[in-house]
Amino acid sequence: MEKCRTANELSVLKKECILGWLEYLFYNESSFRRKEILGEIFNSFIWK
Repeated sequence: MEKCRTANELSVLKKECILGWLEYLFYNESSFRRKEILGEIFNSFIWK
């Protein structure tokens, strides 16, 4: 989870890292913030 914290590292995420992030967001973030973070995650996969 620690390796997944910065946007620069999102392009090298492993499956378990993504699942960890989704679980974290589901339990710990508000709905608005969750959408914002998920947008950043998926944008990084598209552009990098």
